[in-house]
Amino acid sequence: MALRAGQGHLLNLFRGSNTDLKSQLAKDGWPMLPYTHGQGVYTLMPDTIHPDSPLANQKVREATEYALDKEAICKVSGNGLWNPVWQSTSSGTAYYNPSIVARKFDLAKAKSLLAEAGYTAAKPLSFTLYALQSDGVLSQQLQAMWKDAGINVTISSMDQPTWSKYMGDPNGWSNGYYISALPTQPFAPASFQRHWGTPATVYAGAARPKELTDAFNTLLATTDMSKIGPLAQQVVKISYDMAVIIPVFEHEADWNIDSKHLKDPGLNVVNYWDSANAWLAK
Repeated sequence: MALRAGQGHLLNLFRGSNTDLKSQLAKDGWPMLPYTHGQGVYTLMPDTIHPDSPLANQKVREATEYALDKEAICKVSGNGLWNPVWQSTSSGTAYYNPSIVARKFDLAKAKSLLAEAGYTAAKPLSFTLYALQSDGVLSQQLQAMWKDAGINVTISSMDQPTWSKYMGDPNGWSNGYYISALPTQPFAPASFQRHWGTPATVYAGAARPKELTDAFNTLLATTDMSKIGPLAQQVVKISYDMAVIIPVFEHEADWNIDSKHLKDPGLNVVNYWDSANAWLAK
């Protein structure tokens, strides 16, 4: 209301929520401001640190991805503001890997992999989905899609403090997926540190396989900037091949702006505000 009344020039609503409102504001003349290097990627972080977790099985993780119609998720829950993704970055980054062949929606393939993993109608796969309360619509859509594949999912809806606590606790989420958004930044090591860094400070319930850790450490040790992109693409490829996280969509831009008056707000990179470039027209 303040934005529409001219009492403010920049609106930030938490990513992944209020997409209906954001979309309407954009249509009414308060466009969304995207980051130059792509938005964050909403991902499902599996509990792989516990050996008895069903998601410790790669075939199960792949099955849960094949069961998701990401295009439908973006259309319904994202109100057209989201873009489906199949790797842990968006196409707007230098570390997007074009060689990856997406695990697109295939219900038959999902059921086949579940059967190979020992899950049937008589013994269905069951796990918990840990999500923010603001992701309620998304959570229910994921739950319904998994149900179609014969997977029973319980939603654990959390407030922000509880959700944040779970992120860094290796025993926080178990036997399930944790929904979170990975930042997309122009410098790959800064973006990857959150989810592949060791020892784990965030997403502590997700294991760091040695092959992935070694590739990431090689990337961190690289001082030749010309090699950063290819090495980062290798990290992305390994994470995809092992299905250690399940990317779902590139979320919407963070900001709706008063473009008539706010000029160059200086918000071109995630988590960085170039305030010296921000100015208002009369």
